[in-house]
Amino acid sequence: MDVWVLLSYLSYITAMALGDSFDPCFFALVAGIFISATAVNYKYAIRAGAIFTVFVYIGYFIMGLIAKTLIQLASIPIEYLGVFLILYGGITLTASLLKKESSITQRDQFVCREDDIPCRIASKLDLEQYATKGLIVVGLMGLLSSFTILGCSAGLFFQYIIWTETIHLDLLAFILLTLYYVAVFVSPIVILLLSLAGLLRLKNIHSTIIKHGRVVKVLGSLVMITVGLILVTGIYH
Repeated sequence: MDVWVLLSYLSYITAMALGDSFDPCFFALVAGIFISATAVNYKYAIRAGAIFTVFVYIGYFIMGLIAKTLIQLASIPIEYLGVFLILYGGITLTASLLKKESSITQRDQFVCREDDIPCRIASKLDLEQYATKGLIVVGLMGLLSSFTILGCSAGLFFQYIIWTETIHLDLLAFILLTLYYVAVFVSPIVILLLSLAGLLRLKNIHSTIIKHGRVVKVLGSLVMITVGLILVTGIYH
């Protein structure tokens, strides 16, 4: 693979992964788990945060492999995948535009919005209550959240997987690029945990995410719709 082609791929993947990770609801969940874990002790909370992040990484990667396999087994035409992206992006765009603006008056409070489907799922699962039950349980929470809370807002991740179909990546290349995608995806979670642990000083990180989350979702939706239209019209050939 030409180095410039690789760099263009990595640039695209980085942008998609960062946009995908910009989820105030999930950040609120991560913060809640860390804060709950401090009830045991500070060292346990750091370990719990690290274990949770690792298992989110593993779970999200596995979800990508499953999605890729299903697409290939079903032999879904690229045009149909384009229609899926247009519909998914349109629904996400409409929901983002209709959503009420988040109040930034409570700047440093981690509040999960109940008008988001992932937030409703997080509220139902109430994973924070299990944060003190041991590191194995915390790891299982990370896996569970990958397939439930994150799975409901993984539009850009699915777009990335569909994109890999259009460029006909072999399995090894797909695995390596997906490992990179998920690494970028979890990097904001790592930054948040370091901030909560006092190892990285970033003020109002969560309120900043809430403030700009709507813009990121709108942009992500527009990208999905654009890519969908390209696939449907066959311009990518």
